[in-house]
Amino acid sequence: MFESFIPQTEVYLQLLRFFVALAAGVFLTRIGLVPLARSVAVRRGGDKKSVHSIENITSVIGIFISLTVALQAASFGNLVTVLGAIAAAATVAVGFGMREQVGSVVAGIFIYTDNPFIKGDYIKVNDIEGVVKEIGLRATILNGGDSEKQVVPNSILTQNNLKNYTKGRRSKVSISTKIDIEKVEKVKDILFQKIDDAEETLSKPEPKIMFRSIDDGKTDIDIVFWIKDSKKVKEVRSKVLEQFNSEAIKQGLFEKTEA
Repeated sequence: MFESFIPQTEVYLQLLRFFVALAAGVFLTRIGLVPLARSVAVRRGGDKKSVHSIENITSVIGIFISLTVALQAASFGNLVTVLGAIAAAATVAVGFGMREQVGSVVAGIFIYTDNPFIKGDYIKVNDIEGVVKEIGLRATILNGGDSEKQVVPNSILTQNNLKNYTKGRRSKVSISTKIDIEKVEKVKDILFQKIDDAEETLSKPEPKIMFRSIDDGKTDIDIVFWIKDSKKVKEVRSKVLEQFNSEAIKQGLFEKTEA
């Protein structure tokens, strides 16, 4: 009675051939194809970001070829038919409330191809910020400091305004505040001094101040400076602000509040 529901032995053999061929293809891609592409890109003088792009593209191509070979090895039919089945399955998945998961996977593909950031970059989106530790197909892992890991769905990174504070081998630190107009120069002098005192900061590019708006005798400003290690963005910003606050209170710019 139940025999008609039990797959034939050939189906199991097909699945075995498929997974073995796919695993072998992915393995060869990661230990052979990607390192080879990286080596060629480095020899041709590619920078860090272009090398990363070539690695991503090579990885996608290698996995696609591995999938095609695995399908042929398992005799699952032509690739167009299988891709059609996958598309149909994705449509059903979206219908069953998996829209965000599917969207994150699609976003992951765009991140792999567009490279808005790479491992080691310091990024911020909405209220989430940190160093990129790992870029996956569904989510990206950020290290926010003190071994704090943040798993961010890729859809959030592609659908919102993302800031990448890392350029080449340096990362930008930004401090935003609102102050009285007459105190701007004094605040600027103290902040720049504290930035210069911090060991982690770079002298080039020089720190700079940018005015965003003026309203009712107050102005919104951004002060930016650069450091070498992207992992220390939060630490350095906190240190500079702490020292600035102490000096500003000492000079009477701010009133010290009692706890």
